[in-house]
Amino acid sequence: MITFLRKAVLAAFALSGLALVPAAAFAQAYPNKPIRIVVPYDAGGLSDVTARNIGKELTARLGQPVLIENRPGATQIIGASYVAKSPADGYTLFFASLTSMVLNKHGFAKLAYEPLKDFAPVTLVTQTPLFLFVNDKFPAKTLPELVAAAKAKPGAYSYPSLGHGSSYHVVMEMFKAVNGIDVTHVPYKGSAPGLQALLKDEVQMMFDVGGISTQYMNEGRLRALAVTGAKRNPGLPNVPTLGELGVPGFELSFWFGIVAPAGTPKPIVDKLSAEIGQIVQAPDFRERAQKTGYTTVSTTPAEFASLIEGDLGRWEKMFKAAKIEPQQ
Repeated sequence: MITFLRKAVLAAFALSGLALVPAAAFAQAYPNKPIRIVVPYDAGGLSDVTARNIGKELTARLGQPVLIENRPGATQIIGASYVAKSPADGYTLFFASLTSMVLNKHGFAKLAYEPLKDFAPVTLVTQTPLFLFVNDKFPAKTLPELVAAAKAKPGAYSYPSLGHGSSYHVVMEMFKAVNGIDVTHVPYKGSAPGLQALLKDEVQMMFDVGGISTQYMNEGRLRALAVTGAKRNPGLPNVPTLGELGVPGFELSFWFGIVAPAGTPKPIVDKLSAEIGQIVQAPDFRERAQKTGYTTVSTTPAEFASLIEGDLGRWEKMFKAAKIEPQQ
């Protein structure tokens, strides 16, 4: 009987060891074929360029091609849904954002994916506040002047957004509520058309991330009156925060990161997190990002998951404060 039990125990250990071998061996051999990073935007934008820069460096580090696949549309839902349903093997990644992982959860009554259940966070990549821009034709040169102008002409001015429930929409509606002003919402299919409308004076004000907007600001075509966040942005240190100007509740930022389908082996997620973290913290990568108002950030998968979870709760309160109902 003792001999039988000894054999059974040894067999159990052997089987448990074998169960660990495939995952460990798979992770050790990873990658052995091309990797895709799905970007939910059109090619050529700042986010697409950032993803391509990461892909280029990752190719050199991993020894396999890292390809960018653009799947834009439907407030990033098309790209996110595709990756959520992809094999959890580390060969299909998603260039995620606050929009795809947080805002869509509150902006749509029915979403084709669950941010925390369908994805494995890998690492944060960049963060940026939102800047409140006005065009050069708008009379206000300070935030108090903007509020006074809007109060003097209720409904006369307008702002663009990327659509219902986007960060630009939610933040401006909160700003309107806090300041007691009436500014008309005009949704566009993307930030680029909205920015062009601002330059043409079809709309007068806009919350936007850095990037191209800051270039127009440097040309004198736009003015940044304020910035969200707990402190001023290092790339634009002369722009005061909304908190400094007496408008509380806007200590927030927009972010981008890399996620994989849920169930991707932890050794692969950890490897990708470490490699991408080193890429985005390299001095040249960090300096390029800072010039456009972005800050590079690397995190562990657990830290990124905690950020997403915290933002889901934070932005839920903001949606309610802005009285924005989920789109059916």
